[in-house]
Amino acid sequence: MDKTCILEQHGAFGNSVTKHEARRYPRTITNRQTLRDHDRKPLYPDYIPAHPDHPDASDFQVLDASEKGKGLYSLRSFRRGSLMARFDGVTVPMVLQHSLQKSPGVHLHDPYFIGMLAHSCDPNVMLDMQAHEMWALKDITAGELLTMDYMSTEDQLFVTFDCSCGCPNCRRHITGRKQALPPATCHAA
Repeated sequence: MDKTCILEQHGAFGNSVTKHEARRYPRTITNRQTLRDHDRKPLYPDYIPAHPDHPDASDFQVLDASEKGKGLYSLRSFRRGSLMARFDGVTVPMVLQHSLQKSPGVHLHDPYFIGMLAHSCDPNVMLDMQAHEMWALKDITAGELLTMDYMSTEDQLFVTFDCSCGCPNCRRHITGRKQALPPATCHAA
């Protein structure tokens, strides 16, 4: 069984990044050149330590996703079950817009990459919050909006909202795992 199936079955929630792990990839031009082509443009700012599998502007781009606001788009194809990128951010003790829950009371604030994933009740990516990895749940084509199910990582959302994903199994209103649906939504047909 591949890692994607295992993570789907068992969930992907975990611990924060250790200081040792953050120090393993210092962000210097010399180290960056050994990690990847010096012409590639990382999506993360300099204060986030570099990693060879971090997202790059040649693979991903944040664009206007119409009624959904800004969204993360793939600029190349990915096969189902493939590792798409390793992500990072700043560990914070509370829910923020563009943060994702790693464990109760621990959130990863990443307004540059995973914090820009759109929601879908039938997502095309999943996040392993313990390993800081994004995996393709389906074959993804270049130009496709990347989506995750927010309920897969969040106990409480920064803001709950009506869903517009349009998939057959749409829940119509998106909340965290431990949030109740608003009364009007519970009685909707």
